[in-house]
Amino acid sequence: MFFPKVGTILQSGTDRQLYCLEQPIGEGEQGFVWQARRLEDESLVALKLVKIPPYTTPEERTRAHLGQMEEAL
Repeated sequence: MFFPKVGTILQSGTDRQLYCLEQPIGEGEQGFVWQARRLEDESLVALKLVKIPPYTTPEERTRAHLGQMEEAL
């Protein structure tokens, strides 16, 4: 399972933007919420990173990764 760290650079599966994780905001059963900075324009955003169990199939993992990061203002 992926456990994010401060300074990690991630690429969104939906808009292909790059984001730098700055600080955790919260964690729940389904995932993590982080304050992040969009590198293209330096704007602050909240990103939800969905927890993906290690026993998922490759197809399920791909589907989850594609929709993993959701941007919220």
